[in-house]
Formats: sequence, C-alpha cells, structure tokens
Amino acid sequence: MGRFKKATIAVLLVAVILVGGLAGLALAQTGTPDTAQPKTLLERVAGILGIDQQTLENAVGQAQREMRNEAADSYLKNLVDKGVITQAESDAYGTWYKARPDTPLGALDRGLGLRGFRGGMRGGRGFCWGGPMAPVAPTPQASSTSL
Repeated sequence: MGRFKKATIAVLLVAVILVGGLAGLALAQTGTPDTAQPKTLLERVAGILGIDQQTLENAVGQAQREMRNEAADSYLKNLVDKGVITQAESDAYGTWYKARPDTPLGALDRGLGLRGFRGGMRGGRGFCWGGPMAPVAPTPQASSTSL
C-alpha cells in the first residue's frame, strides 16, 4: 500500500471519528433533562414517604448524631472497663464530644487524613516530612466502632 493510500485512509478515519463524536455531543445536548426523576436518594425516599425532603434530612441527621453518641458512649465504657481511662476522664471526654460542632458526614473524621498524618498507608512507613517516621505505639481499638 502506498503512502498516499495510507494517508488518505488515516485522514478519512480521523474525519469519521470526529464527525461521529460531534454528532453524539450534539444529540446529548439537545436531549431534554428528565426533571421528573429525583436526583438524590433522599429526594426519592422523601417522595416515596410523601414527606418534605428537608424533614427527611433533619431526621437522618438526628439519627446519625444519636448513633455517633451511642458509639462514643460504648467505646468510652469499654475503655473504662479495660482500665485504660478513669470514669472521670470518660465523663469529661463524653461531655466534650457531645458539645462539639457537627461536621457534615464526618468530613473531618474521614477522608482528610486527620486521624494520622500517614493517611491510608496502614502498617507502612507512610509519607513524612524530612525523614523516616518514628514508630507509633498502638492505640486501643473498639471491637465494632471507633471514634
């Protein structure tokens, strides 16, 4: 096959791909969005239950706070039972924990790496500024939940 034929086929192939892509893009933009379908899970659940979405969001938020507080109480009770902390320390921490401001979906607890600078590299050396990291003493873990 000659150079001219190869170049012609390559140009035609690029043109077909380009035209097909532009046609698909044009069809995608002219389609009307389906506004009748709810966009989020909470919108769908609110629609099924026949209640206002804000009422549902408030109820879910309250349930999350209650579950976090119950998990914290259980964790602290476990630490007191094991003798790791005293009941007075548990009460002080519990008071602080319940008085702290809420963060949306625990954003400061997960995802941002604030529980340890080494991020998701459990058991590894992790990332460190300026050299190797010193070993970290293990902390007591709750059996089912952790703070």
